[in-house]
Amino acid sequence: MKGVIDPQMEIYVLSETGSAALKASDAVHMAMQVALRAQGLAEEAISHGITSMPKLRDTDVHLSPLNEAEGADFDDNQEHTPEELALHGKEVLKAKQKVDKMDDGEPAGLTSSGCHCDPQAKCALQGRSFTWCRVGGGQCSLLSASARKEHPLDPALHDHDLYKAGGPAGAHALKERDLERSGTVWDYCEPKLGLSSAGAAPRTAHGAMCAWRGDILRRYMEDPFFLKPDRSLDLKKVPLRDRLAVEAMLQYQKDSAHQHLCTTTDESKTFHVCPTTVDDERPELAGRGWGASHSWDFCSERFLDGENGGPVEEWKPPTTDTSVHEEVSEPLPPPKAPELPEREAAPPEEVRLGDIEEPIGYIPPPVPAASAEELHTHPSDQMQLQAAAVPPGALLLPCLPRRTFRGRGRSCLSEFLVAA
Repeated sequence: MKGVIDPQMEIYVLSETGSAALKASDAVHMAMQVALRAQGLAEEAISHGITSMPKLRDTDVHLSPLNEAEGADFDDNQEHTPEELALHGKEVLKAKQKVDKMDDGEPAGLTSSGCHCDPQAKCALQGRSFTWCRVGGGQCSLLSASARKEHPLDPALHDHDLYKAGGPAGAHALKERDLERSGTVWDYCEPKLGLSSAGAAPRTAHGAMCAWRGDILRRYMEDPFFLKPDRSLDLKKVPLRDRLAVEAMLQYQKDSAHQHLCTTTDESKTFHVCPTTVDDERPELAGRGWGASHSWDFCSERFLDGENGGPVEEWKPPTTDTSVHEEVSEPLPPPKAPELPEREAAPPEEVRLGDIEEPIGYIPPPVPAASAEELHTHPSDQMQLQAAAVPPGALLLPCLPRRTFRGRGRSCLSEFLVAA
């Protein structure tokens, strides 16, 4: 018949259409899942971008702010709009303020090599993942003739020359004497952040704190692979990520009376290093970057003495003969309880007159008199009431006749004799 579809063909077309629709539905569902995942990654990237350390700067060296326009009056407690709080969250903005605070630029003391920061430069991130400053004048190992000639690298394989003549080998490059600031160097430093400092461990260039790491030292001391035939530790076998931390702890353990945990080692040369742990007041700076792959960092143990102007040491970790079996020392001092106000001593009490008098004996309360009707109806109850009123140890005298006015009847007066 003309215009009639074969039933078998119709069934086939419908089944193929259903399969295609099902595949299209699955593809749309997968696309929605990918879109949701992309949205989550974008939000995480925004949060990470806010809390991450700055990558690009207008200049390579930042000078200290001089006026309000340059950020001299940075408000760490500034308020944020509801839109900012809804978009990024309060904790993310608070972490960003801490990172921005690190760019204020005032150094806490000497640099990792014992140099002075240039007073006109900042100790800050300045486009790097660590805090650094341009080195000023004075005695400094980085400004020595040998350092200027050899340009040594630090343990992190960084060159400390701030300016270099560029150009490929053999090309017509600038000579060092033609540079505007030839010989200028930089070094790791610790900025003043307004955090706990009295009794606290030194803070490091990548945002951690110095601490005794007994867990790391025990890991290598108890593994025969890292030991020499005389059972001493072979530092050459220790990975570089832990080598300087282990070396600093071994030096300190050997002579804790004269050594410090933030110190120079044979491997670090002129740079002070120490084993590190998370800074409890800046935990958002740990767990990524340098701190996630290294157990040591550059530090500056030596603070400036205000009276003499020389370096002084201020912190040592708690160390005993069994320190190798200890875990991580506390980098922050215990919190101090507020002092309680002292109350003035009370004056001596005056001698009261009652303290020297003889005590007064027990005086029983008077027994209410019973009416004639009560005596007639309940004589036994009244006798019990009078007996209960007599104190223990008292003798009850018999009723004595007493004269009454006009000779009317007689009354009974109970007298008590208290036994001694």
